[in-house]
Amino acid sequence: MGVAATVKRSQFAVSWIYEQFHACRLQHGKVVEEWHAPIDVVELMDFNVAFVRAAEILGMNKGGDVALIYESDDHSHTFLEMPLMSARDLERVLERRVEQEKPFEDDAVWSFNVVDSQTHGSGVLLHIMPARVRDAILRICQESHVMPMKMMPLTEVASSFVVQQNYPAAETSLLIMVFPQRVELVVTDAAGGVLFVRELHYLWRNDNYDRLHTDIERTLLYVKQHQHAVDRLVLLGAEAELAEGPLTANFGLPVDVIPHTEHAGYWVRALAPVPMTSNSNFVPRSVQRATQRKRTLRAATWLTASNALCAMLVTVWVEYLLWQQTQADPTWQDRLSQLHAERDSLLAERSRLQILGEQLQRLTPAAQPTAAHFVAGLGNMMPAGAVLGSAKIEQHEAAWRFELNGATEPTMEDAVKILESFTSNLASEPWLATVDDDWRQVWLEKLKTGGAADPGLVGFEISGGLPR
Repeated sequence: MGVAATVKRSQFAVSWIYEQFHACRLQHGKVVEEWHAPIDVVELMDFNVAFVRAAEILGMNKGGDVALIYESDDHSHTFLEMPLMSARDLERVLERRVEQEKPFEDDAVWSFNVVDSQTHGSGVLLHIMPARVRDAILRICQESHVMPMKMMPLTEVASSFVVQQNYPAAETSLLIMVFPQRVELVVTDAAGGVLFVRELHYLWRNDNYDRLHTDIERTLLYVKQHQHAVDRLVLLGAEAELAEGPLTANFGLPVDVIPHTEHAGYWVRALAPVPMTSNSNFVPRSVQRATQRKRTLRAATWLTASNALCAMLVTVWVEYLLWQQTQADPTWQDRLSQLHAERDSLLAERSRLQILGEQLQRLTPAAQPTAAHFVAGLGNMMPAGAVLGSAKIEQHEAAWRFELNGATEPTMEDAVKILESFTSNLASEPWLATVDDDWRQVWLEKLKTGGAADPGLVGFEISGGLPR
């Protein structure tokens, strides 16, 4: 019972939807504490600041799991009509389509959701976002001592609302979600399968209704051209209820308003039922498995400690029995060697368990694997023409210091260009490293002593620090 209670994790949820940041702490599925960023969270740096503040207020530094819902202008959702196929073939097809569909130049990560409907046919909703954004969000979570278990697109959470309404199986709904400075239109079937997504970059108000009306008309026409007919409109978000009357009058369709969705915290509450195993989850399976392994090791550590404590208590009890036998049993000398043997065996077992516990503790350090991530990323940061010979990174109080040694192209002119590029990569996202200027002094000394004419490789030593 004690071990089970110890390994039970706190749960947290975070939504970052169109520059609005909201976080909450849950117990037994209920929100017990929440925090909303008072200003827009636009860039990754803003997200880092907001997440650290939320971690301080909600107690994330004590550990736990976090679920995230994310949506931004760079996050695209494309419905692809295609027949059902094996998982391996589907992933190969989607890998090729990602490069065609992504709305940005950076490397992309993607997830998907298969739609299989007798009414609307089969297809795949493909979600795409920048890899650097996904990786930075996961790293920020881990540095705040919480483990990201699921990171879902807004459409996956929004489509779950339709399932909860128990609409007729043949119906198709148009979800109209209103956010500050954004309106998102999502067409779903009754089972929550998303057939179309459109993002509108404006905020609907009473004086902006004509624009919204036109965009809804175009969406309905597009859906109709693809052999789908929308049966009802579903409104969610801030001020959504204000549009109920005009939409009912102009489109002649049933209009439902989902209550309470105007509150920013509603989205993090709605995220809980979405399963972690969904194909739409942007958290890699490797990260999920690593978290499960850490939990198992932590439980084993507590079990080892409990066994060691039991062994110690048994030893004390044996000593007490020995003392008691000396007082009341005249034959105590005949049993003394047997009791001593039992005691020695228990002491040996306790020592073995203590050693095992120390080994398990080393396997689950409290510190986040910043050093390992940094070293693993050096290969991507190293420019062409440079060779890394050795890398050293160690923690000094709350910061990390690194020392990198290697060589570059065999001319001083090429060397300085390569090193400038390398240090620029170090100082860029996601590491934002502070690079010491010592390498420039070394380069100038070599230049003064005629190093520019040296045909051999030009060695370099670069040092610096990583932010907390």
